[in-house]
Amino acid sequence: MITYEDIIEKSSIHPSISDGRQTKFETPDLILSIVGGEWGLFGNFIDTFEIAIIDKKTKKFVTPFFYPEICENGDDVMRFVDKERMLKIVNQIIK
Repeated sequence: MITYEDIIEKSSIHPSISDGRQTKFETPDLILSIVGGEWGLFGNFIDTFEIAIIDKKTKKFVTPFFYPEICENGDDVMRFVDKERMLKIVNQIIK
């Protein structure tokens, strides 16, 4: 089971936004990206997070396929997801 501490410890500098943070997990078919911490990202990486799920083969966002009720207005990412929900999502996807 992935914990909050795992998310923080595994994080690195966001590849496009130098003051942002990113943690990635991979399954055979998916990439789960958790980001936040800087303007332009939808979470502060402390108690809110932006989450994206990406198909490894096509490199396309598939987040709305898994969580249509969380993705707003057809967005490809989940915005400002609280810590508890983020952990639930992470552990559902990478089980």
